Amino acid sequence: MLNIVSRISYCSCRYVTKINRNNAILPRFFMSKSFYLQEEWDKRKKSPILSKIDVDDLFCELDNQFNTNTVASALDIDLFANAISDENHIDEVEDLVHKLRFSTEAVNILDSTQHAFIRLFLSFGSSKELMRILHDRLNYGIFPDDYCLILLMDKFIKEKNYSDAAKVAVLPMLQEDFQNPIVKNMALYSCLKYIENPSPWYPQTEETKQIDEDEEEIKVRVRYLRNPYCDDHFDLVDPYHLIGKTFYMIGKKLSNNVGMMYQILGSGFFNKYSILKSLLESSLDSNKKPLLFKDGITLLSNYLNNLPGKDGDDNKPLEEIKGLLKKLETSGSFHEKSLLQLTEENLQNVIKERENVEIENQLKKYQEWELLRADLLEKQIQNLNREKQLLEIKDELKKIKEKEEELFFFENENKIDLINEQKYKSSGTKPVKTEKGGKNKKNSTTLDEDYIPPEITRNVA
Repeated sequence: MLNIVSRISYCSCRYVTKINRNNAILPRFFMSKSFYLQEEWDKRKKSPILSKIDVDDLFCELDNQFNTNTVASALDIDLFANAISDENHIDEVEDLVHKLRFSTEAVNILDSTQHAFIRLFLSFGSSKELMRILHDRLNYGIFPDDYCLILLMDKFIKEKNYSDAAKVAVLPMLQEDFQNPIVKNMALYSCLKYIENPSPWYPQTEETKQIDEDEEEIKVRVRYLRNPYCDDHFDLVDPYHLIGKTFYMIGKKLSNNVGMMYQILGSGFFNKYSILKSLLESSLDSNKKPLLFKDGITLLSNYLNNLPGKDGDDNKPLEEIKGLLKKLETSGSFHEKSLLQLTEENLQNVIKERENVEIENQLKKYQEWELLRADLLEKQIQNLNREKQLLEIKDELKKIKEKEEELFFFENENKIDLINEQKYKSSGTKPVKTEKGGKNKKNSTTLDEDYIPPEITRNVA
């Protein structure tokens, strides 16, 4: 582990924009290549357990278990997810995780399963598919940990895919967990870059079916209409609302000018005008006015100006806020740096302090997961052997009971007749008593209902 950490370079080119001889600005990189731990991740396939797994056979076995018993072991699915080494099994692991989510084993899903799932889709799958799964928590239940959140956001930022980076950034907001400093600052950066250059949040679908204007309108009867309701958290779908709540939640944890600015941005994008008005008034009226950021105020003003207008008193709060923003713009008390620049600097400083810690923690997790996997596998084998032994004992007891009935037949003849009588009472048939020697008695009183006696003719002389 120490050798791995010692390989981490502290070259300043990792944290600042590099300029080549032609003064061309090269892309900025936040996390180093060592953070991705690709070599350490690939070593998992050499473990004594995963190296012996045939993924094709294992998938067939797991799929058969779901089809017959509607449940499969969470450990077996973890083994399958970690044993995959190519993109041919991406759809299969998605299907298994979806089925596991709706089984009784869902509560036992391992952290290593979710980590492997995210890495597989990040390496072989589509980012759109991964975003769809991560935001469909009900059907898949994949919750990225801090390491995966950083990994995803950093990769998307390097690809300038700020839409997916922002989608990852709002996930810890939904879980109300911003304890990790890198996650917190990288989420701010990702969301701010998306707000500066917005793109479609949801995949665009082309309508192939054209609706004929002359077509007759079809009405469908429904039992009831559900009243519209939004809990302002899990029901949020608008990207500005999601990002706004992320800004506001993180801003409250920062006790500086950056935190105040993000609270203002967050309450504005989240359309919480009463909170926004209170923040703006306190910024204007306080003796020691906080240094806000001109680019942040401009972003908020542009967003509010593009909102659809409302009639009458409904539009009054928005107009009051626009007036307060104009006062802020003319006050001239702005920070010398832009909000994006200061957010970048804060993120770089946190990465310098915390990157090695995150790498060491993740390496420890890899070792812990391997030990846990071996321990759970041993327990599962013991349980299977115990169940097998119980079945063998039951079969042996059944044979002993049958042998006992045969050996002690004469002593228990009356008891056996009583059991037979109770056994056949429900069927409506008359029990047949046994004779000595184990042979059935002929029941002379049992008559066939369909029996027709022969006609006897007497010859009269």
